[in-house]
Amino acid sequence: MLAILRSSVLGVLLVLAGCGIQGTTVTVFGMSFEDDGQRVTLNGVELPHARWETVTLAPAADAAWEIATGTGPISLTASDSATATLDVEILSELEGDGEVVVEGGRLVSRSADGYASMINAVRGTLPRSLGLTVRSGTGPIALGGFRSDHSLRAETGTSAIEVRDGESARAHITSGVGSIDMSAWVAADLQIETGTSSITLTDVRTEQTSAVTGTGDVFITSSHLGAARIETGTGDAHLVDSHCAGRLDFTSGIGDLSLEGGAIGHLSTDLGLGSVSQRGTVITSQDD
Repeated sequence: MLAILRSSVLGVLLVLAGCGIQGTTVTVFGMSFEDDGQRVTLNGVELPHARWETVTLAPAADAAWEIATGTGPISLTASDSATATLDVEILSELEGDGEVVVEGGRLVSRSADGYASMINAVRGTLPRSLGLTVRSGTGPIALGGFRSDHSLRAETGTSAIEVRDGESARAHITSGVGSIDMSAWVAADLQIETGTSSITLTDVRTEQTSAVTGTGDVFITSSHLGAARIETGTGDAHLVDSHCAGRLDFTSGIGDLSLEGGAIGHLSTDLGLGSVSQRGTVITSQDD
C-alpha cells in the first residue's frame, strides 16, 4: 500500500521537475529538447523558427511508425487511404529549413545541410492499419479509428490522452499527470498508467488489463475484461455494467471499490483504509 503511494508521489515530482516553472526538458528520439519559455533548443542548438507544413507520405504495407514531439500536441485519425496526410509543425535553426521524412519508421525533420530541426506538433490522417508509437513531452494526444495487428503505444508527460474506436494487439497508454480516456477499443493486452489523474474505460474489450494511477480514480463502464488488475494510491475504482470473466485484483492505499451490475469471476482485494460496495454484481468467488 505505502509503496504505491511513494512511487506515485515520486513519479509526479520527476515530471514536475522536467516540466515546471523553469521550463521543459524532454528527450525526443535520443536528443535533448529544452523550452524555457524564451528560447527552444535541440542538443543545445537554438531553434528560433517555427512553421507548419502539410505533407503526404506513403507508408509501406503493414508498417509501424513512431512519432514524437517536444511540447506540441499529437492528433491523429485513421482513414481508408493508403497515404498519410499530415500538418506538421517544424522548429528549425534556419528559417524555412527541414524536410519531413520517415527514417527507420520514425517521422522526423531533416536538413539537407545538416542544420538542426525537429517536429514539435502533428495532426492529420494515417492509414487505418498503421502501427503507432506516439510520444509527447508535455502535449496532449488524441488517436482515433486505428485497427492494426501491431501494438499501440501513447505517452505524454503532463497532458491528457484520448484513444477511441479501434483495435490493436496490445495497447500501452501512459501519462505523467494527465487523464487517460479510452473508448470502443479492443486489445488482447491493455496497460494504462497515470500519476495523478483519472483513467476512464468505456466499451473496452480485453483479455488482460492493468490500470494504475497514483491519486486519480478509475472508471470502467460497459466493458468486458478477461482478467484485470487495478491499483490506486488514493483514488477509487468504479465498475458499472462491466464483466471480468477471470480474476479482478484491486489494490489501493485509501481508495474504495464500487461495483454496480455486471459480473466478476473472482474478486481479490488488498485495501488499506478503503472498502468494497456492490449493487447487483454477480461475483462467482472472492477472497475470504
